[in-house]
Amino acid sequence: MRSSAGAHFLALDHVRAAAAFVLGMLGAYLGHRLTSRHGIALLLGVGLFGFFAWFATSGGFYGMPTYPSPHPIWVLLPAIEGTLYAGLIAYYDRTFRPSDRGVSRFVARIGELSYSIYLLHFFVVFNAARLVHEFLMPLDNFYVALAWSVPWFLCMVPLAEMSYRHVETPFLKRRVPYLARNAAPPAAIGIPQASRQ
Repeated sequence: MRSSAGAHFLALDHVRAAAAFVLGMLGAYLGHRLTSRHGIALLLGVGLFGFFAWFATSGGFYGMPTYPSPHPIWVLLPAIEGTLYAGLIAYYDRTFRPSDRGVSRFVARIGELSYSIYLLHFFVVFNAARLVHEFLMPLDNFYVALAWSVPWFLCMVPLAEMSYRHVETPFLKRRVPYLARNAAPPAAIGIPQASRQ
């Protein structure tokens, strides 16, 4: 049963990643339609919190009714999550021009560290939740769990900073550009005129 549950989670994670990628690209392509549309952004934000509040109170990942869950929400979950996130990100990206100071700088840095946070969160998230639930207070409420996620997330930032600096940055220095700026026209680099048509 454990391997079946693990395969189910892994498959869902791959679907979620693919959906997030596609919906993020659509958000970038269609984002201009969300510029300064504050009402739509509010609906997306309320929808995001409302959906996950419903999801958590309905049993979440482990209790709809069992794990792995046969509930059909698993098929739609990546698309719902990706659509809400893509819409909010596109709205923010097209509406605001944040400064390079204060909260905006902190959020930008979190974005820069996001891959390190993603790689390291497996070592913290489940253990942190168990620690809080067993020794401090029950995490049987979505809002309590959300409140506890903030200090644990902030504890992840220094770890992610170290990982970014010592693991990611050496590789980032070795990257090469795949798209050349100011490239010469095809005729100038020896491509025959007939093959350009």
